[in-house]
Amino acid sequence: MGYIFSISLKTYKKLPQELRKILIDTALEITPLQRALAQADEEKLLELIKASGVEVNTLQPQERTKLEKLMEYIPKKYEELIGGEILSKTQEILFDKYKKDQDFYVIGVDVDLSKDAKSSGLAIKRGVELAVKEINARGGILVKKVAVIVKDNSALASKGAKNVKDLLKYKNLIGVVGGLHSAVILEQLEYMQHSGISLFIPWAAVSSLTDIKKHDCIFRVSANDLYASDFIASNVLKRFKKPAIFYENSVWGRDNHTNIKRYLGERGVEIVYAKQFNRGIGDFTQDITRGCGCSDYDCKSS
Repeated sequence: MGYIFSISLKTYKKLPQELRKILIDTALEITPLQRALAQADEEKLLELIKASGVEVNTLQPQERTKLEKLMEYIPKKYEELIGGEILSKTQEILFDKYKKDQDFYVIGVDVDLSKDAKSSGLAIKRGVELAVKEINARGGILVKKVAVIVKDNSALASKGAKNVKDLLKYKNLIGVVGGLHSAVILEQLEYMQHSGISLFIPWAAVSSLTDIKKHDCIFRVSANDLYASDFIASNVLKRFKKPAIFYENSVWGRDNHTNIKRYLGERGVEIVYAKQFNRGIGDFTQDITRGCGCSDYDCKSS
């Protein structure tokens, strides 16, 4: 039986960031010791139960397999509630413990499963798992089944880089699928570029990711912001003469700002107002009215 180390979310959010990191890192460090102690205690308790005269029945392998198949839908059904990062880590541990790396081809997935973009991360994870399920149903690749190992980067570039290094340790790794955050992908490129393994990008769209001269390991599935920005700016110019821009304070947002500013500048148009914002801001009313220089929220002059 597993025991969950937990803390009040309200209390956790009050802690400084460095203390949060110490808390999480320490919990991860001592978990194997706690698991070993719990296992030893439960083995002693089981012997005590047997000694008291209670008959203990152990499932045979075929019975365990039947039970697993009957219950395999349950984790997926409640994955969003339980936490994609928890189930993904569980799947990784079980694979490392019970499966042989050489018997499988491995596809790595590194996405945000615990922060603001966890819905996108879970969607990418499920998409890869569905595709691999179809591949395995047809016999796998070159007679071998394919396994999916999913990592949670928590939208942190440093964590994403570590995850990629861990994935590259699998001998039969054939590809890595990234997530939404361009900053994370950019940090991972240093390791992927020299690995000989392709990095598939289904979402992150910052334009520098498509520089083939620098990053020939990338297979791009998503849109390229270099073209998306031009498309947006061209349509703005069809209706307005004095464009303004609000862009996110991130490598993705700044890249779009640079691309749109370039496109407009090539056509002799200046951005009359530019405002950078942090993720999570939802009300731009004051900035919009300040940008056009009037107090009318419904102003159509720009």
